[in-house]
Amino acid sequence: MRDLNEWAQEIHANNIAAGWWEGEPCIYTKMQLISTEIAEATKGERKDLMDDKLPHRKMGEVELADALIRTLDLGGYLGLKYDFYPKWSVVSEDWTIGRKHLFLNRMLILFSDSTLREQEMWYSSLVKNLIQVSDQQGYDIESAMIEKLEFNKTRPDHQPENRAKAHGKKF
Repeated sequence: MRDLNEWAQEIHANNIAAGWWEGEPCIYTKMQLISTEIAEATKGERKDLMDDKLPHRKMGEVELADALIRTLDLGGYLGLKYDFYPKWSVVSEDWTIGRKHLFLNRMLILFSDSTLREQEMWYSSLVKNLIQVSDQQGYDIESAMIEKLEFNKTRPDHQPENRAKAHGKKF
């Protein structure tokens, strides 16, 4: 996998340039969007769906890639560094996908509630577990992220002028 700290900076810089960080950003809104991606991954798994944007990939794979993209973007904004914390590798392959996704949301909540001193640890744990759940599902999250980042560059709903319109994506 690419160096995640470099990737976080690159993703964040691209999102600044695309206008996703304009105004007064709320990190809790950004975290809620990560949770939404995890929920969409659950829907994809529950219904065994292919993704609508990258139709050759499973929806669960692309939504976990989206969750990791958003997590790395937030880490880039906060200046956090990913560090591998082996003791936080607790996602069991025996768990159902629902339990795995709920655990990812638990990591997100712990990240959101953490003190500055603990923030990097919970951020790293969320990143690591997003990758681990993807691996357990047999997904190639890195290539899914690369494809989704490229796709997002051309999406009309991701263009600043379209987001400024009524009912455009505000965040």
